[in-house]
Amino acid sequence: MNNKLPKYAAYKDSGVQWLGEIPEHWEIIRIKYLFKEINERSVYGNEELLSVSQYTGVTKKSDKIDDGELLTTASTLEGYKKVYKGDLVSNIMLAWNGSLGISPFDGITSPAYSIYRLLGKNDKRYFHYLLRTEIYKSEFKRNSSGVIESRLRLYTDDFFRILSLLPPLHEQTTIVAFLDHKTALIDKAIGIKEKQIELLKERRQILIHRAVTRGLNPDVKLKDSGVEWIGEIPEHWEVKRLKYLANCIPSNIDKHSKENECKVRLCNYTDVYKNDYITDDMELMIATASI
Repeated sequence: MNNKLPKYAAYKDSGVQWLGEIPEHWEIIRIKYLFKEINERSVYGNEELLSVSQYTGVTKKSDKIDDGELLTTASTLEGYKKVYKGDLVSNIMLAWNGSLGISPFDGITSPAYSIYRLLGKNDKRYFHYLLRTEIYKSEFKRNSSGVIESRLRLYTDDFFRILSLLPPLHEQTTIVAFLDHKTALIDKAIGIKEKQIELLKERRQILIHRAVTRGLNPDVKLKDSGVEWIGEIPEHWEVKRLKYLANCIPSNIDKHSKENECKVRLCNYTDVYKNDYITDDMELMIATASI
């Protein structure tokens, strides 16, 4: 595998300002001639639930939740959109940040998402890489509807009007093979760095633990704290219950529903922790509140 893609003999002006120069033999075509929209719905909602992210593309929702956590808060998945392996799944509210991709799985996804199927003899993975690049994310944002960033929507008609690069099929496949190889090497390097970072975090935690439980003098005389999980502490230190050191103020948030109150969508900590953005289509907990 070559480390570099070969330089083309000749380039031409694409005629599109944001695309610039392209190889002379490449074409430019509107996305509507490359993809068709699919709107097939699940009857029973028992297929694999999929999600899409700017970081990981299309993944199984079950792979991203912890043990004991609910797969979804929806009462039913009937009517969710069906996805087949090779379909393009787009979160229309977050396409501008790269939350779309070719699905490697069969399954179902949110009715608020758009599903597209590639036409003709083209390499699906090429468009997975292409449509997640910075220039395409910028173009998605420019063509999205909405007043503020959190309300942007890339509807199908607008998506279809966008121009796409179109190399010959054999070059699409070569580009995909090159990128798969290079990104795998980069991911491996990232994995090594992440392990090193984890070791440094562990050393950092040990350092902090030592300082706050033993102090900074390594020769200090120690005594038994009388608390098994604390162990020995410096002889001149004390042990006190937290209630004597701080006041506890409850949040007074009531997650229950009451008949005489208005329904509200409740955003929990886990909703923020598990997602890059909080969007209108998210399945949040329903509670009530007085207004």
